[in-house]
Amino acid sequence: MNTIRHNIGKLSTLAIAVAMVSGCTSMAPNSDSLVRSESSIKQAKEVGAIEHAPVELKQAESKLQKAQDAFNKEDYKTSLEFALEAEASADLAEVTARNKKTQLALDEVQKSIQTLKQQLSNR
Repeated sequence: MNTIRHNIGKLSTLAIAVAMVSGCTSMAPNSDSLVRSESSIKQAKEVGAIEHAPVELKQAESKLQKAQDAFNKEDYKTSLEFALEAEASADLAEVTARNKKTQLALDEVQKSIQTLKQQLSNR
């Protein structure tokens, strides 16, 4: 009977240890979110965020730096939170830049149309 209780005690301790390790595994280092954030920032720059969405881009870069700092301090939860925020800010920078570039192109087209209308009315 004591042997059974002893084995149950060992199994309980083992189960708790496994649960703790499993819990730690979910918080284990994972740089995927940092890589995705860096990629989003790069994409935003490629579509013109430096010129057309500098505030949003700067926010993304700042959050990425905070994510990297937290990762280096092994604060993976905070790192993930900042990395996700950085990715969202970079996506916003990309959309803002694309929108502004589209608006500029539309303005040029409208200006050209107006010029053509004036030329036609002068004939």
